[in-house]
Amino acid sequence: MTAENKKFKRLVKRYFGSYIKRFPEQGSFLGLHKYDGKWSEEDKKAYLNNIEFFKKYLREFKKINQGKLLQKDGLDREIIIHDLGLTIFYLEDLRLWESDPDILEWIGSALFLLLNRNTFPFSEKIKKINLALRNVPILLAQVKTRITNPYKLWTEIAIESCDGLKLFLNSLKQVKIDKKTKKELLKNIETSTKTVED
Repeated sequence: MTAENKKFKRLVKRYFGSYIKRFPEQGSFLGLHKYDGKWSEEDKKAYLNNIEFFKKYLREFKKINQGKLLQKDGLDREIIIHDLGLTIFYLEDLRLWESDPDILEWIGSALFLLLNRNTFPFSEKIKKINLALRNVPILLAQVKTRITNPYKLWTEIAIESCDGLKLFLNSLKQVKIDKKTKKELLKNIETSTKTVED
């Protein structure tokens, strides 16, 4: 393995670690359970910071000398650079994050994943869901700061997602769990439901 390959692999590891810390729900989807129940920042400032984050790593990956890499790593570098460029285009040029308020579908998918994983006992799943639900009001408040040009169709879809999430949260009220965890769950469901309705 060349020195450039080692440098490339260190950069990949650093990028992945930084990415997962910034977007913890992605880590949860990948099965990294220490990120279960956590959310990324969703306000306007966070999105502007995300643009700079991806630009920084794009510059670093472009500095890697393609000609000194093994073929496989060279291909990986090209894919990463393409993906970073595309991500920056979506965030900085299209700026769909200013127009699409449908965060509820993403929240629902993350909660559903936590509930249906076979990795943990049911009681542990509910604790992770409680952790996630506690921060839903904060998450939705953050989204409000970045939606400045909402598209009508996307807003209508988001309203449907609100109704779907409320149904899902309501179904969680039926779970059989110890009284303390159940009390916390019901409180979090009530708070989250009110926030969704708002």
